[in-house]
Amino acid sequence: MVVRGVRHSLVFPADIVRPVMADDQTPRPPGQPDDYPSGAGQGWTALSYLVGGMLVWGFIGWLVDQWLDTGGVATGIGFVLGMAGGVILVIRRLGTPT
Repeated sequence: MVVRGVRHSLVFPADIVRPVMADDQTPRPPGQPDDYPSGAGQGWTALSYLVGGMLVWGFIGWLVDQWLDTGGVATGIGFVLGMAGGVILVIRRLGTPT
């Protein structure tokens, strides 16, 4: 087919690309051991592990404080344990990918 002196075919670029793309890609299920967030996702994941650990274990420490009336000692211990647990999670989950 010729339009204004330019030869056109009836094959569209999408018809060429679509089969190639469909054959090469297999969907990966999420949650695989090598499924690491990238870029800012790693930062947000690390921050949520650290803050979440502090809040959860700090709250548990506060509950122990209320129960045993220890004057805030258990809350402080809970915050420290939460930070340590958050650091361990960050190292385990976001450490160097192999």
